Amino acid sequence: MSKTTTPITDIVLDFDGTCTDIPAINEAFLDEYGLIFDKTVEPVSKSEWKSAQDEVMNYSPLAGWMISGCPSAPAACDPYILAFEAASLILRKRISTNTLPSTLHHEANDKHPAPWRDDAADVINKILEKNIALHFISNSSTKKINERLIVLFGEGNPILKKISVQSGAAKFKITELPWEEQDSYPKELTERFRKLSASITSKDLDRPIYLRRSYYFDAIAQVFKNDLNKVFSSVFCGDIWEMDHAMPYELGANIHLIERESPYNTYEYERKMVQSYGSRGKISKELSGVLDWI
Repeated sequence: MSKTTTPITDIVLDFDGTCTDIPAINEAFLDEYGLIFDKTVEPVSKSEWKSAQDEVMNYSPLAGWMISGCPSAPAACDPYILAFEAASLILRKRISTNTLPSTLHHEANDKHPAPWRDDAADVINKILEKNIALHFISNSSTKKINERLIVLFGEGNPILKKISVQSGAAKFKITELPWEEQDSYPKELTERFRKLSASITSKDLDRPIYLRRSYYFDAIAQVFKNDLNKVFSSVFCGDIWEMDHAMPYELGANIHLIERESPYNTYEYERKMVQSYGSRGKISKELSGVLDWI
């Protein structure tokens, strides 16, 4: 897709990493996850836990996030993904039949929530002051994001009613639209999804980048009330290009990449992909960079 529409009417924000300060909780989250893994799944020493993390880091981005059975993002682009992949690596090496319950992530995350970025409140206020619709589309739950918004703005603040939250997007799931629901799904949406390529490639990444993520697609459709022409005047802002941006760009959206910080630095292939978008792509280190669109 190459269509560009101005002015911008909608901005879609990812939550974790995009609006939160990941380095602030990185080590604490990883340590907590390792402790819970050790107590509830498999005994593991601190040195083995660290070694597994290092191995995943060394192989990423060729190593992907395999939570849903297909690589959906680099395996080392934040501590949440890294922890899952490091634990999965330990289980594979031990030929263990144990599985990783989602409670590991939730418990560690609840104990060590990443704080909002310093500029988050100001950015959200300025977007809304321009009468631009603001949406969160995230893998995190609606409850969690709404609770964090209350922390940021205070309970009862009227600004909270101006922000829509579409959670449970499961951007990591590489899936088709459920065949049994397609008769009841709006025909125009079905056709838009079917026109997406299954995958694209980058000369700098020796694996496919998958586009057809039906759960994410459905979350986008819900945000825009099934009018996907709205994507042409929207900006999708996130910190993981493969998961947050690749599909929305193909649908016609403008893209804003927030660069990740050490130890999860943005990969060069991510920058190159967004730079190739021309006027439809921007990159910044701070969340406030998204204001350049408005």
